[in-house]
Amino acid sequence: MEQQRIVRGHAERMAGYRRVLETRSTTTSAARLRELARDEIRPVRVWTARNHNTPPDALDVLAQDSDGTIRWNTLLHARTPAATLVRLAQVEQQQAGDRWFHERGLIVHHPNTPAELRRELAAAGACRGCSVACPRWRHHTHRDPWQSRYQPAGLFRRTDAERTDQQLAWQRSDQAFFAAGACHILAWAFLEAYPDGGFQIHALRKQGEPHPHHVYVTDGLWAFDHCGWTLWSELRQWYQSEDLVIRTDLTTFCAENYHRLPEQFSHLPWQRAHDYLDRYR
Repeated sequence: MEQQRIVRGHAERMAGYRRVLETRSTTTSAARLRELARDEIRPVRVWTARNHNTPPDALDVLAQDSDGTIRWNTLLHARTPAATLVRLAQVEQQQAGDRWFHERGLIVHHPNTPAELRRELAAAGACRGCSVACPRWRHHTHRDPWQSRYQPAGLFRRTDAERTDQQLAWQRSDQAFFAAGACHILAWAFLEAYPDGGFQIHALRKQGEPHPHHVYVTDGLWAFDHCGWTLWSELRQWYQSEDLVIRTDLTTFCAENYHRLPEQFSHLPWQRAHDYLDRYR
C-alpha cells in the first residue's frame, strides 16, 4: 500500500509538471488555457496567468483566485479586461491594507483600466500624472516576469567594418546580431519553432526607402524580435515606419530586399537563432 501511495504521488506530481509546461508554451490553445486556469495545482494557475495567450475570460477567473500571487500576476497581463480591473479595484478598496496599496498601483498603471477609474485611483495617491499609456506599467513576458524598456534595432547598427567582415558581425552579442543584420533569420526561426502560434512576419520600411530595415513577428497583440516579447503597440511606437506583412518565403524575401541568406553568414545562424528563442520560452 505504501509503495502504491508513493507511485501514485509521483504520477500526480509528473502530471502537474507536464501541465506547468503546457502553461509555459506559446502554442497552448486558448481553450486549453481556460481549463488550466481552474487547475487544482497552484503553479499551473500562476503560469497560466503569465502566458501571453491566455484569453480575457480565463484571466477573469484567475483574478478571482484566492491566491494573492495569482491575482497579482493577472494584473500584469495585457489581456486582463477592464471589467475585471474595475471589480478588483472595488474589492481591494473595501479590504484596504497593504495589499490594496500595492495592487491599486498595478491597476492604475494597467493600459486597460478605464479612464474614470484611473483618475479615481490617481486622486487617491496610487500614481501621479497617470495617462492611458503610463510608462510605469510593467507586464509579464512569456519568460521574464518584467518587461524591460524596448530598445529599437537602430541602437545596434553595425559599423562599416562589421558590414564588410562577416566574422566581426558574427562576434557581436546575440541581441546585437539579431537586431541588425539577422533580424529576418530570427523571425523565420520563430515561425519554424511555432508554426501554429498564429504569428506572422512583419517588416518595417522607412518612408521613401525601397527595402525594410527591421523584421519581426507578431500575432496582433504581442511581438517578438531581438528584445524578446514586447506588446505590438509598444514596439510600433519606437518606429516611424510603414509596417508590411511578409507573405513570401525566406529565399524570396532575401532576394527582393537585399538581405543575407543563411549560407551567406560566416556560420549558419539557425542554431544560434533557436538558442536565442529558448531564452524566452
